[in-house]
Amino acid sequence: AAGRRVFQQQCSTCHAAQKGAAPILGPTLWGVVGRTTATVPGFNYSTAMKAAGGAWSEERLRTYIAGPQKFIPGIRMTYPGLKDPRQMDDLIEWLKTLKG
Repeated sequence: AAGRRVFQQQCSTCHAAQKGAAPILGPTLWGVVGRTTATVPGFNYSTAMKAAGGAWSEERLRTYIAGPQKFIPGIRMTYPGLKDPRQMDDLIEWLKTLKG
């Protein structure tokens, strides 16, 4: 429940969390943990995000969420970052449930 609240407060303006959901300002976060970067069909990723490569591991998500522009310079995401470690833990634990 705590991670869902963090999502609603910090992420839901730009991201959906449902499988197959249309992009809002960003792609759906359904299945993000373990997903290869820049692979949600129908979303126009920035050149920087396409070039980032790799998959969204828990550690990579943690670094990204703390400062998206610092981690992948040149992306379009303007979110300044989540600084509270407990909120980040809660959010990532909740994101891990979005699969299947």
